[in-house]
Amino acid sequence: MQIRQLEYFVSLCDTLNFTRTAEAFYVSQTAVTQQIKVLEEELNTKLFERTRRSVSVTPAGRMLYDDARLIIKHMREAETRVRSLTDNMHGTLRVGSLRGFEEEWYATALHDFHTWMPGVQLSFLRGSSSELYRALRSGMVDVIFALRFWENRKDLDFWPLDTYPLLVVCREDHPLADLPAIHPKDLEGYRMIMTHTVVDDSGEDAVVKRFFREAGFTPEIVFRSEDIGTNMLAAATGLGYALIPNYLCGQIQPSLHLSTRPLIGHETALQAAAIWNRDNDNPLIAKLLEFCAARRNRS
Repeated sequence: MQIRQLEYFVSLCDTLNFTRTAEAFYVSQTAVTQQIKVLEEELNTKLFERTRRSVSVTPAGRMLYDDARLIIKHMREAETRVRSLTDNMHGTLRVGSLRGFEEEWYATALHDFHTWMPGVQLSFLRGSSSELYRALRSGMVDVIFALRFWENRKDLDFWPLDTYPLLVVCREDHPLADLPAIHPKDLEGYRMIMTHTVVDDSGEDAVVKRFFREAGFTPEIVFRSEDIGTNMLAAATGLGYALIPNYLCGQIQPSLHLSTRPLIGHETALQAAAIWNRDNDNPLIAKLLEFCAARRNRS
């Protein structure tokens, strides 16, 4: 039983005329006839008596009439309440995003979300992973778009977005730049620049360390920084190679004379996610996640 069938049914009870009912809904008379037939088959009873000259409502139809009108009324009221909530929702949503994510789809998504809910005031924080996690724990932001390094945390919840593989970044004249693709063992013996992110003893460096444990050797780390731009500069000066997520590699300036190479033989990727505190009851978080999910499904 569908709401449209009930709308046709109620209209036909009021008009006792298939043509007028069809005109009221801008459909063909055949469409109304078919839907009434389907409704009668679902209920296993006749709702109308039809002759060549007239239409009348059966006792079963009269019994259904009041219930059908009530169902339609409740459905319309529910739609009105939901639309009113969306159209008139106000409040503030404080969003944090990782540096570099503005080159991805997140900036456009936030613009579209603001267009969808103009009554919502948005505030933004752009920072490193550590800065964003600290802001989230302190309540300075409601939700962050960041890389997720942890497996299980009781205080945080997340909605996965994209995954970004790590690429080897080195100077164009570095020996690794001569390889079309790099196996983890190829990195042994070369100095490394580490992206160091400390977030409750876990971070991007933990992912990289796990990578080398599985590769079977410990790299010689010559420089550490949480700022990936600084690490790229260190690589450009020839200090060593760095492992950089691929969403940032498209921003490398030609003047740095850096090459990027894919890793093979090992699945290592960083997961981006929308992350929030479980005890945060701001209803706009759910609205933002709902919007992002619908946007991703359309793309």
